[in-house]
Amino acid sequence: MKRIDFILILCLVLATLGACNKDNGAGISVIPTEDSDIWVSTERMDAAGNHYYVAYTAFHTLELRIRDRQGEEIISHTCGVEPSEIPAYASNVFLNLVVPNRFIGADDATLSIALYSDEAELRPQYVQLLLNINVQTKKIYSKKYTITSPADFAYKASEGALVQWYQNTLLVKEGRDVELNAHGGMLGENGPGSVLVCYERDFTERYRLPIDAGQSYLPIARDNYIPLNDFEAIYFRGDGLISRERMVLSASEEARGKRPVVWQIDLRRHSKMPVDYTVKLNHYDLRNGIVETQYAIFDKTGRFVKMLQKNWNVENGYPQP
Repeated sequence: MKRIDFILILCLVLATLGACNKDNGAGISVIPTEDSDIWVSTERMDAAGNHYYVAYTAFHTLELRIRDRQGEEIISHTCGVEPSEIPAYASNVFLNLVVPNRFIGADDATLSIALYSDEAELRPQYVQLLLNINVQTKKIYSKKYTITSPADFAYKASEGALVQWYQNTLLVKEGRDVELNAHGGMLGENGPGSVLVCYERDFTERYRLPIDAGQSYLPIARDNYIPLNDFEAIYFRGDGLISRERMVLSASEEARGKRPVVWQIDLRRHSKMPVDYTVKLNHYDLRNGIVETQYAIFDKTGRFVKMLQKNWNVENGYPQP
């Protein structure tokens, strides 16, 4: 009888552990929690395997936590928000992560945290936080936006909207809530905003520029890019399309001859391959004014054909020896 009781208890324990390793049905990831946690948010992960999330503690604080690939906590930071600004439920918390870019800051990430009032349908109140984080030095800078009416300034927080930029700055699209949400949605999912701000890592302003919201061409946080200066970057697509692009802030700028694409290279066409062949970009770099690329060519069946390495002039995109 004792053996049967032991087996039953063991089954209950295993079932409980199994349930803890699943999503709870509310879109909340299962993340290590502490006894003092009321809830933990969903998590975001960077290329190094670091996991970023926030927790609402019984001490009425919002705590940022970062764990490494092995699950060890490497950073714990109390965010500067009032207890009344912290939602009662994790479902009212939205996170976006700008992962470190090796050409800008290999250890520098930016985390966007949006906190919605539990009565958002009654009063349009929410808080947006930007945290610039260095996972190596554990240095953190933060900027808080409190939005209580459409006239207040906020920032566009959708994926790709926050951009790590030249000399380790951060591009942020800001504007009135009614402009950020001109087509519906929330937290700037659709509208481009009315101001582009370039922040240093400590959130001092590098520059602030007006945006012609409907007629602007602005950087987005794509997977592979190298900023060249305050207004231009080179983008590298995995299928072999390389573009040097610049910001165009209004239709009048474009009318004066300012074009978004300075030059563009299609590695597949440059290599004079058959139309049904494909390219995979394996490596890219920028050294001493030369853009270095290495890419593989595959035939129409997907069979590897050869590996090529080509260099390009950063100013005009011309091939280099």
